[in-house]
Amino acid sequence: MQVYYLWNAKSSYLGHAKMNKQSVLAAVVLAVVIGLVFYPNVYAWSSQPQITYSADTSGRTILTIQFSFAQMSDPPISSHHPTDFQVRTSTAGSSWTELASVPISPWPTTTVFTETYIIGSVSGTLLVQARLKCIIHGWSDWGPDPAISVPEFSLPMTVVTSALVLAVSLFLFRKKNPVISTR
Repeated sequence: MQVYYLWNAKSSYLGHAKMNKQSVLAAVVLAVVIGLVFYPNVYAWSSQPQITYSADTSGRTILTIQFSFAQMSDPPISSHHPTDFQVRTSTAGSSWTELASVPISPWPTTTVFTETYIIGSVSGTLLVQARLKCIIHGWSDWGPDPAISVPEFSLPMTVVTSALVLAVSLFLFRKKNPVISTR
């Protein structure tokens, strides 16, 4: 009887060790699979957008956005390139409105590239940020930080308006030269 117990204890121990190795292997495989599934969504990267704005003749605001894909692939290649870009706006910087993403077609072949986005007519001053979507890593962080301020009137329009106001005020408040009589 005693031999039976020793054999049973040894068999149980070996079975337990085998079970532990299988459990550890299963846990490692599960962690790798979960990591690969969520990797594109948790990897933070920056496309370093530089945003400038202008207005066309109809008063629409046009954003020119320069992105850099150097952090991901230098230069972009067919298996690793940007697919979309997106713009978001805010009036106060606390709540943002994400505008529809725009597909990039054809995908850029240079690391630094420029995209154009027509925002439309702007009332008031907007804060603007942009981001880029990578085919592998998903969306980049929003940038630039702090956001770019896009006024209701473009810079050239503001300069022209200011110059006109100054000219009119100088004309209205000019000193009249007294006429000197030589009698």
